Order: sequence, then C-alpha cells, then structure tokens
Amino acid sequence: MPSSSDSPGRPDATGESRPALERECRTFTRYLTGRDPNDYVTLKYTNGQRAVVRNAPAVSLFDAALVRFATLGPWRTRIADAYARVFCPRGVLRWKLILMIAILENTKGFHQNFTAGGDGSRPAAALRIAGAVTAFILALGAGVLVLGPRQLLGGQASGRGPAR
Repeated sequence: MPSSSDSPGRPDATGESRPALERECRTFTRYLTGRDPNDYVTLKYTNGQRAVVRNAPAVSLFDAALVRFATLGPWRTRIADAYARVFCPRGVLRWKLILMIAILENTKGFHQNFTAGGDGSRPAAALRIAGAVTAFILALGAGVLVLGPRQLLGGQASGRGPAR
C-alpha cells in the first residue's frame, strides 16, 4: 500500500505535503552545498522525515514557524540555523538539517562539500574560519532581531529532547 507521501500534495507522516518536503530539501541542499539536490537526495530526505518525527521532540508552533521561515531561501536558512543553534538546539529544524547533512555527506557528487580538506595554507584556513565566524555572528544577530520576538511572543521555547 503506498504511503500518503507517495501522493503529491497529501501530508506524510510529518504532516507535511510532499511538495513542501521537496521545497525544504531543495532549500537546505542549496544552503549546505550551493547546488540543487538530485532525485536520490530528495527521495532520501522525504523518506527520512519519518525518523525526524519519531526521534525529534514534539513540534511546537515556533518549531513549525522556524522551519517555514528557513524554507524560504538559503539566506533565511542560515539565519534560522544560527538562531536555532543557540536558542533551539534540539528543535525540529536542527534535526532536519542534521538529516540533510547525513544524506549529502554520503551521496556521490555532494560528499566533497563535507569531506574535502583545505589547501593546507594556515593563513587561508584562518581566513575561512574568520569568515565562517563572522557569517554566523551576523546571521545570529539577524535571527535574534527577526525570530527572537516571535519565539518570545509565542511563548514557544524549543530545545526539548536529547542533545545531538
């Protein structure tokens, strides 16, 4: 018997429609690699949502809003990821991104983004690290301004569940 996720537009086990999950997959893959996912990555991501539902904490209203915000584009994903890393580290968005990283680092054509080493130059490595830290701080600041009030007004603190 086909699952409801096999039918376009119908919710799957996570309550999200297949087109919504495919949009998440595309946005998160662009955020993590700068490229669109292939069919294999999309299939594994949509199928992997069952594990997210089974293992992640209950989805709060803020968790759902954070995922919707992150799905609107790679820059919003960066902001939501930085915010969630500090204020909702065990929330659903982080579980979804961890799933995506696991899929991508084990997929031909994408794994180099996660397994390739640097060029060996210490100054180049220091510049890359400084750039990453600066981007994180800017994204976190934007997240505090944009997402912080939403979380406070909604009274929906995420962060339940086991640490990963």
